[in-house]
This record gives sequence, structure tokens and C-alpha cells, in this order.
Amino acid sequence: MTHPKNTLSNRSKLAQTVVAAWDMDTLIGFAISALECDYAQSESCFLDDWEDEFGEGDGWEPGVTVYWEDPDDGICSGLAVFVEYLNDEAAIVEKNGVKLEVYVNELSS
Repeated sequence: MTHPKNTLSNRSKLAQTVVAAWDMDTLIGFAISALECDYAQSESCFLDDWEDEFGEGDGWEPGVTVYWEDPDDGICSGLAVFVEYLNDEAAIVEKNGVKLEVYVNELSS
């Protein structure tokens, strides 16, 4: 009997088959165990997820009015509508019907 090769394709096929057979409690238990293992091995992973779930942050929700301080001599500074975060450093705001990518540290309530 030949053994299957441990390739990405075969690993994916096996993982999908195994997980498809699990009930919801088993799936949730596995996910929790995997996350706890990740958190134990990676401080940055733990801190990133903690901030996402429990962090204070600026917490602007889409539709909230914010003040944008334009770094180019303040030429376009003014009120804008918060649209979305792109990452920890950048966001999209809409000002005068135009969507702009700005740095989060340029925004205030």
C-alpha cells in the first residue's frame, strides 16, 4: 500500500473531511484550543486580538462625524464622516462627497 503524500492539497482535503464530520461543540472546542495555543506562542497575536475584542481604541463607527486635521498645512481640514478602518493606522472618511484615505492619528472626535 502506498501512503498519500503530505501535500497542501491532501492536507486541505483531509482537514475539510474531518471538520465536516464534527458537531458544533467539537468545532468550537477545537477553535478555542487552537486560539489558546496561538496566544501562548505569540504575544503580538494575543495583544492584537485583545485590542480588537476589548480595547478602548477610538471606536468610531461608520457614519460618525469626526474632525480631520489635514497634514498639508491644514488646507482641507474640517468635519468628515467616518466610513471604515483600513487597519490600525489608516481609515476612510468622506468629506464633501469625496472618500479620502487618512491616517487615524489625523482624526479626532
